[in-house]
Parts: sequence; C-alpha cells; structure tokens
Amino acid sequence: MNKNQHQKGSRLPLIIETRIWGSVHVECPVFEGCYSQGKTLDEAIANIREVISLVLEEKENQETLSVYQPQELSLHTITIYNNILKNVRMLFLWCQLLNHYEKFDKPLLT
Repeated sequence: MNKNQHQKGSRLPLIIETRIWGSVHVECPVFEGCYSQGKTLDEAIANIREVISLVLEEKENQETLSVYQPQELSLHTITIYNNILKNVRMLFLWCQLLNHYEKFDKPLLT
C-alpha cells in the first residue's frame, strides 16, 4: 500500500445484519474471517474497525487491500423455508432407509 492510498483511506464494503434478538453482526468480505458484532450499529462498526486494523497487521491482507478495486458491489438475498429443508432431510433419510433394505434384499412393505 503506498503512502497516498493510506493517507486518503480505503473504502471497504461491509455486510451488516441485524439479528432477531437485536444484536448487529457486521462482516468485511474483503478479508477472510473479518467479522464482529455489537449491541448497536455504532458499536458493531467500531468493533469491525478494530478487527480490520488487526487484520491489516498481516502482510498478506495489506497486499489484498493494495489491489482491491471493485468495479461494482451488490447484495442479493434469498429465502430458504425451513419446511423445504425439513422435506429434503426427510427425503434423504427415506433414501437411506431404502438403501438399507435393498442391501439385505428384504421387502420394504409387506
């Protein structure tokens, strides 16, 4: 990282999620394992700033920051329904059961 870049600062993306129980989770996806949380948004932001400063003590992360130049950032979400996951799990268990009975050459239903 050159001096000019360090003096003017670097802009990094943050993913911020307010959890059901009220805490705020924040992550910087530029660096692996760079996340924190807080009771409020301000506390979470202060905490992630501290984590980023610690992460940047490593040379590898300094190099990552020096070449980081995103052209575009976007965030997308998907919805996963619990009952779909439950049905997939039930199907998986059913397949295991069928496989078990096929191994012993026993009829599944009599």
